[in-house]
Amino acid sequence: MASRLTKLGLTFLGSSALYFNSQATIKNDSKRNFYQDNTQDSVPGEPTKVEELQLPKLIKQEKETTSFLQEKVKGARIQLSHYLEESKKLYLNGSNKYFEAERKVTGTLSSLHDKREELFPNSLYVLTGLLSGLVLSRRKNILARVTFPLFTGLIAFKVFLPSTFANTFSWLDGVEQAKLPSVYSTQTALIKGTESLVKETENLTAANAKKVNEYYESAKLTVNEYTGLNVDQEISNKKK
Repeated sequence: MASRLTKLGLTFLGSSALYFNSQATIKNDSKRNFYQDNTQDSVPGEPTKVEELQLPKLIKQEKETTSFLQEKVKGARIQLSHYLEESKKLYLNGSNKYFEAERKVTGTLSSLHDKREELFPNSLYVLTGLLSGLVLSRRKNILARVTFPLFTGLIAFKVFLPSTFANTFSWLDGVEQAKLPSVYSTQTALIKGTESLVKETENLTAANAKKVNEYYESAKLTVNEYTGLNVDQEISNKKK
């Protein structure tokens, strides 16, 4: 056993020696100059020639990056300022329109109201008339529920605020004429036709009444002529 181990050891040592002898020997070249790339003396901390060549390129890249960011920030600020300016204009235009409409409404209401008529308590009377129409139509159909309060409210408005009522309807008439000319012309023609029909009816009634009166007078004369009776004579109930 020991002789076998001895043989294996000798064999391993021989193989190792043969392997190392076959490798190329690295020799130290004493003639090599390790500083042959340094053509000039350099001070630590100072930029080398390569760094000096790269420095303008780095500065250019930095300037390009800075200018790009500046352009983006400038564009964003301009756009934001534009949006703020547009928002301000919209707000001012909306406010002006609102205040103009408010002044117009208040001025119109002030011009319609007759200062000789007291709003209080007359406005309460008008409101009472409107509520009366609601009470009267509470068990009616939908048409009556709409028309009754409107009708009673208008009657109360006409009775308790007559001048304001006339001014209001004159203003509504003007608005209708300006905004809806076709409807206004049709309505005006209808009103004129109705008025003419009413006048014709009144004239016809008066003419018929006159004609009937003439027939009556003629009949009285005929009776008086043929019978001798006086139709207009009063009959007395006194006994003689």
